[in-house]
Amino acid sequence: MDRARAALIEESRELLAAMDAALLRMEQEGPDPEDINAVFRAAHTIKGSAGLFGLELIVDFTHVMESVLVQVRQGTLHADAALLSLMFDCGSYISRLIDELEQGHEHSEPDPAQRAHLLTALNTCLGKPAASASPATGNAPVSSANALHHWRISLSFYPEVLRDGMDPLSFIHYLARLGEIVAIHTDSDSLPALADMDPECCYLRFSILLDSIASQQEISATFDFVAEGSDIRIERIEAPAPQPGPSETTAQPAAPGASAPRAPRRAAGEQTFVKVEARKLDELINTVGELVIAAASGQLFVRQQQFSAVGEVMGEIEKLVEQIRNKSLNLRMTPIGEIFQRFPRIVRDVSKDLGKKIELSISGAEAELDKSMIEKLADPLLHIVRNAIDHGIEPIEQRLEAGKPAEGRLSLNAFQDSGGIVIEVRDDGRGLNPARIRAKAIENGLIAPDAQLDEQATFGLIFKPGFSTAEQVTDLSGRGVGMDVVRRNIDELHGAIEIESVLGQGSTFRIRLPLTLAIIDCFRVMVGERNFVIPLELVLECIEIEDEPDAQDIINLRGEPLPFVKLSDVFGIPAHSSGEYRSMLIVQSGRRRAGILVDRLVGELQAVIKPLGYLLSGIHGLGGATILGDGKVALILDVPALFDRTSQVEASRVRLAEQGGERAPRTIQLS
Repeated sequence: MDRARAALIEESRELLAAMDAALLRMEQEGPDPEDINAVFRAAHTIKGSAGLFGLELIVDFTHVMESVLVQVRQGTLHADAALLSLMFDCGSYISRLIDELEQGHEHSEPDPAQRAHLLTALNTCLGKPAASASPATGNAPVSSANALHHWRISLSFYPEVLRDGMDPLSFIHYLARLGEIVAIHTDSDSLPALADMDPECCYLRFSILLDSIASQQEISATFDFVAEGSDIRIERIEAPAPQPGPSETTAQPAAPGASAPRAPRRAAGEQTFVKVEARKLDELINTVGELVIAAASGQLFVRQQQFSAVGEVMGEIEKLVEQIRNKSLNLRMTPIGEIFQRFPRIVRDVSKDLGKKIELSISGAEAELDKSMIEKLADPLLHIVRNAIDHGIEPIEQRLEAGKPAEGRLSLNAFQDSGGIVIEVRDDGRGLNPARIRAKAIENGLIAPDAQLDEQATFGLIFKPGFSTAEQVTDLSGRGVGMDVVRRNIDELHGAIEIESVLGQGSTFRIRLPLTLAIIDCFRVMVGERNFVIPLELVLECIEIEDEPDAQDIINLRGEPLPFVKLSDVFGIPAHSSGEYRSMLIVQSGRRRAGILVDRLVGELQAVIKPLGYLLSGIHGLGGATILGDGKVALILDVPALFDRTSQVEASRVRLAEQGGERAPRTIQLS
């Protein structure tokens, strides 16, 4: 039941996303029968699934919403702008109910005032007074004559219904919402002897007399989830329902809260599901089969003391283990479209609130990212998109004065690059003003008035806590919160964020992320006796140098100056003995390149990433740890954080040169 409830949450969110997409198409292109049906199916399926768990708050609300959609499907109501706006609001409210359910608060009402407002609006569409919002027989979708009918329902559930997590009692409770259950007869003739009984099988058959104004189709929809394999018969009878006989029981109306036994509550995020293609599973299983065969061959050769053959088998096993690793990680990969599909609705709502016209374009939604990273990426993207709409894209009047089209343009794009994934948020708005950012940073005491910062470092100031250049505070932004959260969340994902901006033309926020946070290919180096590893896709080349550079020196790499850091200085490790060669790794993240000076190069390895403990979690420049083959711990370097360190070192180097150091700076040539 716990797994079933988690599946309900996951399915409901997918259905709400599909509902939003259909409503957006209807708003932009006009009502279409397919889109109307999509909205109806989403509401109907959420209602049915919630009914199985006795989630009255969801069921009662979606029931009224569904009644309105029935009339839209029948042409009685027109899907005009006001009705579509109401449906958008209803979807948002259902999403809040799903959030409460995930937190284990299935009976918690997140916003009673909003619920009352929405139910009043829905019932107005139905021509009913607001009081009819409470669960009652009158809320059932009305059949043609709007008259009370008498129904006989015979239910024989398929035997495995209990084993599949379904409770027949939940369906009967839900049926009571369509009318009054006058009588129930339980047929137990199919029960086997106690010794032969399977407790997970359903042997009972039910005969129910129901008085309801609902149609046969609407009653039948109650059993959609168990229809396959079950024997369900619904017939209308003319005579009033007879009183129950000796073997019948009079059914009491389902009181509020009556439902099947609830599944244990679970904390949010405790369990998630990843949809996996059958092809990927087949490939993994086949590779595991090959590994089993290879391991059996190795054991045979050991018993036969054919040790040369054992070496060959071990090489084959190593390759198969690597394939299994890659295929296993691939199972966790999810299209980034899972996040992107939320933004058309967000852009629609925010731009409407601000009185702006914005065209959103999405590309690269098929690019895949580790499932564990998808949800952590949602908040940073949301902050960036909201800021682009609020601060980036100008109001219509300003755009027209600047010779721009009234409609602003916002694009989301994703693509794979250098073993990672890049996500771009681009707008054609006013762009960032470096002079204004710098002045605000000096005013807030974030930098010294004489600080030397390049354009990227200046743009990076917007990620400082409390930084804001907004002249007015809005509900969306301007309070100096949000962008620091963006930077922190991206850092936690071992990613980097870059900004390109042209004043008056627009901005691009570019997020670079690894594809997974589980296992990465690394390059191992040593400083003193300490082991460090660097993600391999960031390493461009390795160069040996004889003269050790210090704070005043300039590294010249084939005609271009190269910022660098000494890892021994960063982490306070005793200096390497003089007279020996040092090694410099040239690394690149995005468009930034730097050198990292180390004592010794060791080589490539695959690292299983482990989180840092409490004592090390706050150290700038570290992104995790891994266990080496000899049992020693190696620290994983956070290269984007080290780039910030190179900027600071370069600024210090400039000041030393201006003030005059103990000796003239040297230029060390690297080739």
